[in-house]
Amino acid sequence: YSIFYQILFFLDLFIQKVYYKDMDLQSIVIKKITDVMTVHQSQGKKIEIKDRVSYAISLSTGGKIRYTHRDKVYLSDVDRVIFHPKHGSYTLDCIKSGSFPLIEFEIASPHIEEFAEFKVSNSKQFLRAFEEMKNNFLRHDKTAKNMSILYDIFDALTPISRNVSGSIIYPAVIAINNEFANSELNIS
Repeated sequence: YSIFYQILFFLDLFIQKVYYKDMDLQSIVIKKITDVMTVHQSQGKKIEIKDRVSYAISLSTGGKIRYTHRDKVYLSDVDRVIFHPKHGSYTLDCIKSGSFPLIEFEIASPHIEEFAEFKVSNSKQFLRAFEEMKNNFLRHDKTAKNMSILYDIFDALTPISRNVSGSIIYPAVIAINNEFANSELNIS
């Protein structure tokens, strides 16, 4: 079985790199969470950000923001989570007024220079995690717990898990496992 699972693991990584252009959040090493806050934006407000001071992920409770970074557009709304790179310069254009939870942090590695937009199907789970982080942060309490929550958020945003059970090839793994000992099985 070991060579079989190694092949599936590398196939999974290949699929992740080819079909999912988003960054690999699983490789991020968090050094410190620097702020957990909610930013309120009004429709029509435009801001130019130069040399962002930290990495961040932002959510939306109902508003909509268009970020433009290196001629690429990223939308922030209730169905998307945005990753902001440290030292990034970009424009922010609020399309619909709203509140935007923001988690700022420093990472040890790797250095990431691009924005990323992650589509989410259940934004409420991210908003609950944010609220827990914010409460802990405001009390200067539970630093390790907040790091754990941020890693959980990264894990939930990862399009294909690095373990086989969470990947898109998992049904194939199950089928192969079920038929592995079948002597009548052939490839023709």
